Amino acid sequence: LIGMKAFLNSSCNPGEIWTGEKLLPEIPAEVWLYPISLFILYFSIAYLDSSGPFINLNWDNEREPTTDANMANYDTTSRLLCPSRWYKLYRKILPLLLRNFFTFSLMVMMAWAVIYHSWLSFVWLVMACGIWIYHDSRQAYMLLSPLIIAYSQVLLVFQFIYGFNLTNDELPDEVATVSLKQIGLSKDSDHPAEPLTVKLLLTFFCYITIRLLMKEKKMKNFGVDSSSVQGDDNDNVTTKKNMRIHITRLLPKYWIYVVCFVLLMISIRRPVFVYNILYMAFFLVFISFVTMSFQYWKKMLFSYWVLLTAYSVFVLMIVYTFQFHNVPEIWYRWTNWPNETFQDLGLVTYTSGNLFLHLSRPISFLVVVILQMKFFHDTFLNVIINPNVTCMSATDDSDKQPKNVWYDRCCIRLKICVEHVWRILEVHFNKIIPLFIMYLAIDEVNAINFAFPVLSVLMLTFRKLYSCFCFASCVWAGVIVLAKMIFQLHILDISKIPILFPYCSDDAMNNQTILENLFQWTGFEKTDNIAFYLVNYVVFFILLALQTIIYQRQQYTRAVSKVSEPEDGIIFENCTRNDADKGLISCLKFLANYGCYKFGVELTYILITVSIAIRMDAFSLFYGLILLFSLMLQRRALANVWYMVCACFGVSILLQYGICVGLPPNLCLNYPWNFDLKLIQWLYLPDFKHRPHVSFLIADVAVFFFSICQLYAFRIERKRAVKLLVSKRPNHPVIDDNEPANWSFVTPSSDGPENELDGQRIPDFITRCSSALDVVKIVIFQYFHWLTLLAVLAAGVGGISAFTFGYLMAAFCFLWKGNDIFLTNPKGYLKQWKALVYFNVLTILMKVALQIPGCVYLSSVCSFSPSIVQFLSIACIHSGFDSRTDREEGLSPDCKVVPDQAQIFYDTVCFAFLIFQLRILNSWYFKHVVVEFKAEQVFSAR
Repeated sequence: LIGMKAFLNSSCNPGEIWTGEKLLPEIPAEVWLYPISLFILYFSIAYLDSSGPFINLNWDNEREPTTDANMANYDTTSRLLCPSRWYKLYRKILPLLLRNFFTFSLMVMMAWAVIYHSWLSFVWLVMACGIWIYHDSRQAYMLLSPLIIAYSQVLLVFQFIYGFNLTNDELPDEVATVSLKQIGLSKDSDHPAEPLTVKLLLTFFCYITIRLLMKEKKMKNFGVDSSSVQGDDNDNVTTKKNMRIHITRLLPKYWIYVVCFVLLMISIRRPVFVYNILYMAFFLVFISFVTMSFQYWKKMLFSYWVLLTAYSVFVLMIVYTFQFHNVPEIWYRWTNWPNETFQDLGLVTYTSGNLFLHLSRPISFLVVVILQMKFFHDTFLNVIINPNVTCMSATDDSDKQPKNVWYDRCCIRLKICVEHVWRILEVHFNKIIPLFIMYLAIDEVNAINFAFPVLSVLMLTFRKLYSCFCFASCVWAGVIVLAKMIFQLHILDISKIPILFPYCSDDAMNNQTILENLFQWTGFEKTDNIAFYLVNYVVFFILLALQTIIYQRQQYTRAVSKVSEPEDGIIFENCTRNDADKGLISCLKFLANYGCYKFGVELTYILITVSIAIRMDAFSLFYGLILLFSLMLQRRALANVWYMVCACFGVSILLQYGICVGLPPNLCLNYPWNFDLKLIQWLYLPDFKHRPHVSFLIADVAVFFFSICQLYAFRIERKRAVKLLVSKRPNHPVIDDNEPANWSFVTPSSDGPENELDGQRIPDFITRCSSALDVVKIVIFQYFHWLTLLAVLAAGVGGISAFTFGYLMAAFCFLWKGNDIFLTNPKGYLKQWKALVYFNVLTILMKVALQIPGCVYLSSVCSFSPSIVQFLSIACIHSGFDSRTDREEGLSPDCKVVPDQAQIFYDTVCFAFLIFQLRILNSWYFKHVVVEFKAEQVFSAR
């Protein structure tokens, strides 16, 4: 009991030499450490001066008193501070320690409560949370510091007493059926020094905090400001100051992201509890207010932090106290709830190993939130409200730095690139949101997600109401997330939910499979991985937050730079049509600004053919008819009816998604069609056993997206100011402007390298080839038609049918004429190219329509005429038919056609080349190519 324990076996024979084998086995480590620690403590006390530490060290003479009146005060102050050279590091970090070290003590108090779960440790948790919540936490800690030290001493004394090797009779574990271990008085017979050592280390932080607070108080008594105690040399002042400015600006600006990330992680942890759902509700409220109104979000932010902190403290207290003995029984008696209800609430009794893990998460989040509320909130609001205040000091100090020309150039170019990236995100991020929610709906086809395609179509169509639809999608997604999380609770038993079965039999009403299918049709299902289950919605909320961040960052940057907001949709300012011919970079910038204005129609046409090639069903036939009708119209007429094209694709997407969702299973209704399954799939009709391919919608969404972009481009064409920026001539084909039937009037000018047509200066890139852009123009405008003819020839040799024969005939005719075709009437050869485009589109339509006999009635067609099957290459190439149903068997060899000969891949590639070649032929640049061809003809005739 008093420490006199024998560790050496003294029963040895006289004259026997001791070799160390007489030591008792299994001597604990603390036996060796105890005398060593006593010697260290003794020498520490022996060398400690009663007048205080560091008192005899030398001062660096950094300051000298100027008057005799200040001499006494200065000497006293220097004796108090008097650092030596090894003490400079302490002087540098002293202001930071004096102001913020109490936060480490509070964290240590909370760590003590988590490591040693007891009622005595619960006092630490309550005290730490109370100090955190108090408006002046530092002052509260100073006031309670005597109590903290006294309480820690009491706990150490108790731990020391219960470290004695006493029996239960001498030192009992229970008193009157009360477990002393729950109070915090537990014995560790194996290693009694371990808990005492850990508690001493934890108490050490509290002593350091009290020591620093006392030092600050003494410094104030002697008139020394703690913030002025620094050890920086004069030549490093600017560098240290800039580093301090950057740190103080970065932490308040970006700590809020840490809070949101930790809040999100603690919300989607498994298993799902009610308090996790409420954490998710806090996260959704945060995102919703950011999306709705940034100004109102700033006003409610502090109240939000207060509520979140109070809720976190409440959850921590409830979970902590529920782990004590007899506390769950008290809850059961008060509420009469079943055990499943307490599990759903998160009130679960954990083992000692899991308790630390489950309590460390809410405590860590509480610390993160309190740091944001106490230290970073005011600075964060000051930064986003008054951007000019935070920039002055850093700017002024940066001007004093030595100049490095190469480094400055790299920084300037990097800054320009970063600003361009931010501008690209600002211009196009409002398109990413509707596209992603469309992907979300396609990835999870159910009834509750049907609102997302509707909102996506409305967002893309009505840009002025984009914010309203975006907020509506955020709210609806939040409701879905909360509902999906609530569905995971044990209290929600699907068998006990009242559901109507209006047209079902009694056996079907009692079928559990129908209930599960009904909830899956609605959009709810049980899962063991809630994070993976909600990943798409979480990404959607992150995108909404990024959208606000991008917009506010751009507004912030413009407020600092004092520049006006550029025109909507323009990435590179001051880049007009006249700048497009100055160089390759300028041309790319112009296309980045007005690419959809110039080539939006052609891109939409190509995507329509891609969608047709993917689908090969009734909707693709409808899309082909729209494509054929659009190709027959001139650009002016097409602009007037383009909104109808957009409406057709938008309604088609919504209709197809509704078909994929289908009718609810609880209705027990059969669809009216009962014909061949392949015909049902080709018509894209709903079916209970074989759901239509929802992946087809991805291509349709791409078509709708580009068609909407082109719709706004048509609206831009009607604006006179934009016409002057993009082109002094309208964005219409050359032949549409009532030009003469031939282009012989376009001749090289002897006065300059350029021709001027109606005020539009068109550089002669053939005669004056002086840049990389001119080389690209020559390749595109002078030689691209040869690549187009190769694509036509490839479509001709891609199979053996009447359609491929037409491609071969067209390719040979154009190749036979060569460049001489461009020396004739422009309207004549334009009609020939258009005829080839029409043939290509009609071929695509015919191949799609032939899927009906190829997939449904192939046996009947073969019995009627096998030669027709070979002549038209009739085969079933519809996506998914072979994987869902058996192929037609019993056909004669004359009726079997390789499916690759019926596919339209080569037709789609050919159409892409043809439509761009047609655009080239209608370009003003192509006039120089015609002049070059005529010049070659003249020179060859000589």
